[in-house]
Amino acid sequence: MNQFSPADYLPDLNQYPTISRTDIDQFIVIVDELAGYPLHKMDEGLHFALEQTARLVNAENAFWLATTYNPTDDNPFNKVFQGWMPRQVISLVEDEERQKLLDLILRRFRGADEDEYVALNSAGVGSSRASMRSDSEQMQTDAVKWMEKEVFAKGLLADRVTAACPVTADSESFMGFDRIDNKQAFNEREKELIRVISFGMKWFFTHLHRSYGYIDAKEALTKRERQVLMLLLTDMSEKQMADTLNLSKKTTHHHVSRIYNKYSVRSRAGLMAMWLNYSADK
Repeated sequence: MNQFSPADYLPDLNQYPTISRTDIDQFIVIVDELAGYPLHKMDEGLHFALEQTARLVNAENAFWLATTYNPTDDNPFNKVFQGWMPRQVISLVEDEERQKLLDLILRRFRGADEDEYVALNSAGVGSSRASMRSDSEQMQTDAVKWMEKEVFAKGLLADRVTAACPVTADSESFMGFDRIDNKQAFNEREKELIRVISFGMKWFFTHLHRSYGYIDAKEALTKRERQVLMLLLTDMSEKQMADTLNLSKKTTHHHVSRIYNKYSVRSRAGLMAMWLNYSADK
């Protein structure tokens, strides 16, 4: 997927005394295998990375969250999220209970002007960072008390750890890992390991953000445009793309033209160059 060496992202172990050499070896395996996924299968690569990292820290579920910064957005949640708006969430396991949890948290956001959990994760914007439940327990704010009462005490979650990785000045990727039936809290080693893996995936997060049109594009892609984009990143002809997506050639070409316009390129070659040249801009 990209021309790079996992060594480019190796952390200084002196900065992470809780992380072992074995942890780093496992980190290298994940990032190295992730690099083997072709561009048009980056969604499968994301699933692989979430699954393997969840296994390392004994998490029962995981998610990836893309955020972008736009303080002038008129979305009613803008003030709550301090200008950083969630754009895309992909969970390792999608189920009814997880949807209930998301709905519950969103209902709280609708009635709030600010949220301390958001502030906790926003602290240090622009740098690699991680946080877990125990980091906020001493805050004793209304948001923390609400999460403890409505989420943790009711068993919707036993614990959660998240890591943030800046992609650009105006976009970030988060990886989150949840324990539900496993009641043991995440520890400092697991938090820092997730932080290291998240930073090691910065090149991959850049591909993901670009594929949704969150960076390097005039506006975000629609769901159908992203499907077409994934096929544009292969050697398929437009006719083959149309057949694969069960679209007419005319409709497919229309999507292709819109994609070129959004990325400000004139051809498929220009689009491919945008993706392949990233290795020189790590």
